[in-house]
Amino acid sequence: TASILFNSASQDAWVLAMKVAGGPTLGFSSPLWSNSEVWNAQSPTAEIANAKYEAFNSVPFRRIKFCISTPLGSCVEHEFDQEWSSGRALFSAGEIQDTSVNYLGILQTFAAPVGSYRECPMMQPGFNIECPGGNKARFGFCAGCPSRTCGAEDDAAVGIGLAGESSPEMGAGWTSLFASGAGTCSPVTATYRNVWIWVENTSAASTTQNLSAGFGGGLPLTLRGSNLGLEAGHMQVSVCGEPCPVLSADANASSVVCESPVRRNPSMAAALPQAYPSADLAPAAAQYYTDQGAGESSIAQLAFTSQVDQGITLYHNGQWKVRAGCWFAFELPSHKRALLTSVAFFPPTKPNRREKVRTSVFEVRNLTGTSQWLTVASLSDAIETGASIAQGWNTFTISPSVSAQAFRIRLLPDACESAGELMRGVRFHGVLVDVDSSGICPIELRRVFHPLAAAPGGFLRVPVPLVHIANRTPLVTFLTPRQGTARGGVQVTISGEGLQPLNPDGLPTLGADLATSVQVYLNSYACQVTDVNDTAITCVTSERDQGITPASTSVRIEGRGYAIMAGETSLATTFQYIDRWSDVYSWLDSEPPTDGDSVIVPEGQSILLDKSSPRLFFVLVSGLLQFDNRDLEFQATYIWIAGGHFSIGSEEVPFLHR
Repeated sequence: TASILFNSASQDAWVLAMKVAGGPTLGFSSPLWSNSEVWNAQSPTAEIANAKYEAFNSVPFRRIKFCISTPLGSCVEHEFDQEWSSGRALFSAGEIQDTSVNYLGILQTFAAPVGSYRECPMMQPGFNIECPGGNKARFGFCAGCPSRTCGAEDDAAVGIGLAGESSPEMGAGWTSLFASGAGTCSPVTATYRNVWIWVENTSAASTTQNLSAGFGGGLPLTLRGSNLGLEAGHMQVSVCGEPCPVLSADANASSVVCESPVRRNPSMAAALPQAYPSADLAPAAAQYYTDQGAGESSIAQLAFTSQVDQGITLYHNGQWKVRAGCWFAFELPSHKRALLTSVAFFPPTKPNRREKVRTSVFEVRNLTGTSQWLTVASLSDAIETGASIAQGWNTFTISPSVSAQAFRIRLLPDACESAGELMRGVRFHGVLVDVDSSGICPIELRRVFHPLAAAPGGFLRVPVPLVHIANRTPLVTFLTPRQGTARGGVQVTISGEGLQPLNPDGLPTLGADLATSVQVYLNSYACQVTDVNDTAITCVTSERDQGITPASTSVRIEGRGYAIMAGETSLATTFQYIDRWSDVYSWLDSEPPTDGDSVIVPEGQSILLDKSSPRLFFVLVSGLLQFDNRDLEFQATYIWIAGGHFSIGSEEVPFLHR
């Protein structure tokens, strides 16, 4: 059993009110929903059991949270427009219909198999609902079985505290008939889920401790207590539900240090768009599926992630799954959303197959509200006059950007009802942000794996949240110089704001040990810090002795965390290790080439052509040969790019000289 010590004035705002496990104990008609009795109140937080705590009867709240499988596993939150004096008051208030119930969020967190139910608007969503067909829920909604027309009749209930027309009362999950399989209406066994119900105490005492951090992550957090685990691998810590990677633990199991994760705040993304570039959204997906459900998740994932050398078809598990109309989709985790900026589609290689997909559309939706699919682009917009869709990537810009949590491509019947290639790939690009824009994050010790314990230890929430604020977030706007020799020793000035280290009280640490309070890495190579103030850091580059690494800048500042790169362009905040052609020390034996010579740029070497070359015979490039941004002549009889890079300008900075 782990414990953590805190200032006695600290009080956690989120309080566990009830736990719902299997069986009928907390079914819809249970008196525990409306009376003042407590039930199994000694049950530990992490134990799977039915329990009703005194907090259910006494804690006022405006927000309630339902977490599935573990105390803070996948959670669904709901916010009211009024304060409730207690959970008992809410669940004694009679039927409260509320269309803002998170429909897809419930289905995602409850892990209802996509394709086993019919996607329809919720019937009577809300609290204490009683539907005409005899289906009831303390929280959730009613639904028809998969074979029925949407809205025709309710056959099942989904949520917490349930009663179903074809199943006994149950604590949480969904009653029979809801997810019996596409096109069916059979009374399959009801599905149970274990749920922890939390309420946010609106009268919680304000904490005397103030843990603040920047949005860039990277702030070391130290939890002190007892029985916390003997080494880093024994513990799981989270911040705002995201993993907080454990860096170290002491041998006495009395402390653990983890590194706070990045928070992608919507307000920061809007204020600093250059710091949050658009990227492929599929790697962040929580699940993939098709119109046939999660059973074809591998096909859907292939459509959004495969290389274009592989055709995407409906051939699955050894047979063709052709049908009249099909679609491929993915969803983000319920706590994430994206600002969609573009869609790209690579059509089939054969012209007759490209013709079949020419009317396909790209659609998005959110996991809350009406959850209806919205068309954002159509392939018909890419059709060339008198021809079909252009081969290669067809890109559609979405302006203004659209906020969404689920994304799909829908192909019309002509493409899906015959065997053959449907596409080479589809990509949705956007800016990934957090749904919760508050920046206030609970810190949780989720699991302790002690080698001598019979089972993993329980769960603890730190009653002091980590508050992410803009003025704690360091910003880097540009570097000078942006190029320097691989031999190191180049003095680099990193300019920005909020670069001064802070002590635990949030005050500047004047005269701090720069080696420990500020760490800078340029392309993964350490840059030794020599001076720092609030607007600039000076450091000296180390030797690039492990070859060419991807361009990157990492600045971590004590008391703040990692800096956000906020330059006008990505080049403004990156440093390039590169040696100049004109520098004699760039050449073997300090002998630059002359007319008639051959030149080899070996793997791991970068050369900047900053002067016109002599008349060379043969040039072999296995490393990087890059033109400077000036008038140049490069003369050679043969140029062979052998696994290297020969670079003249870039899309971001074109070469506009002679």
